[in-house]
Amino acid sequence: SAEAQGATGLPKLASPKYPQNLQSSLMSAFGLPVGAPEVFWASVPFKSGKSMHPFLLPHLWIAALYHGLRDRWDKTIVGPEGALANYWHNIRGTDFATKHPGLVTDDYARTIPLGMHGDGGAFSSVDSLFVFTSNSLIGLGTTRQTRYFMTSVRKSEIIPGTLLVM
Repeated sequence: SAEAQGATGLPKLASPKYPQNLQSSLMSAFGLPVGAPEVFWASVPFKSGKSMHPFLLPHLWIAALYHGLRDRWDKTIVGPEGALANYWHNIRGTDFATKHPGLVTDDYARTIPLGMHGDGGAFSSVDSLFVFTSNSLIGLGTTRQTRYFMTSVRKSEIIPGTLLVM
């Protein structure tokens, strides 16, 4: 279908010389989607050894939305009018708000609360992926609209106890 629309070089993409670098091959061929943040690479310990692994960092997603997709930023990050003030008002007495080492009450009006989520498919006969996403805690929309992909890892490669340090 892509070839019928004029795309060239597809056989080359279908059989890259180094399959472990498929992400790089695709990025080289197509570039980043319009408005997408740059990919960050970090050295991550896996069962097979340390290797460089790609991440889309939450603060870069948020900046990309702010600059390129303002309607989406307004809905999925900022949420309805008053949501930010409401959030901070509702948690003002919690341990999170009172004991957080870097949270200053004067910054509440400019501090968007983020959540991070990790989940893996439950497959017993094949290896599956563990996917990490982030989202604004005050944004509106379905899960698909509000969660932003950070990275994914094969479950079989995860070293128990290392998820929080990745």
